[in-house]
Amino acid sequence: MLARITPGDPLGLRGLLAGRAEARHLLLDADAVHLRSLAYCARHARTCPDSARPVGWLEAQVEEVLDQWCAEEGRRAGRTEGEECSQTTGGVWAEFAGPLGLEPEQVRRACGRFNLLPDAERAAFFALVLDRREAEEYAVAAGRPLVELAREARRGLEVLLRASGDGAEEAR
Repeated sequence: MLARITPGDPLGLRGLLAGRAEARHLLLDADAVHLRSLAYCARHARTCPDSARPVGWLEAQVEEVLDQWCAEEGRRAGRTEGEECSQTTGGVWAEFAGPLGLEPEQVRRACGRFNLLPDAERAAFFALVLDRREAEEYAVAAGRPLVELAREARRGLEVLLRASGDGAEEAR
């Protein structure tokens, strides 16, 4: 319902969310988090300072929503197949799952577990796997040993493989 009564992005939350999700190296459903952010801001509007553009307040709300989202998705990812859990059938998870030959719920759980990793591991995975940065160049820019960064990126990959049911044991 919120998506229907709030056309567009009147608060500019999409840009804030994208920037914070990228800075925190998170894998998430941007549309769902955007809707949750709109609802959260509406629910907490009374705490907003009286100013034309309450950017600082909006940033704080976005951070809180991202923290809550990651915690909830992490708990969801920890549930076993037999536990009560609504199944994910569409949206971004289905788009990711199709080419990988996985179920949307597997991808959602994998991303939920990934987002619980320490930021250093998520950052290394983003840089070396998703952004395909040169390993040596990234190590120099990060000021850290290459072997350490590679280990962190691999940990991110293993978490995604294990959570997706693809057997991270083969990756070892």
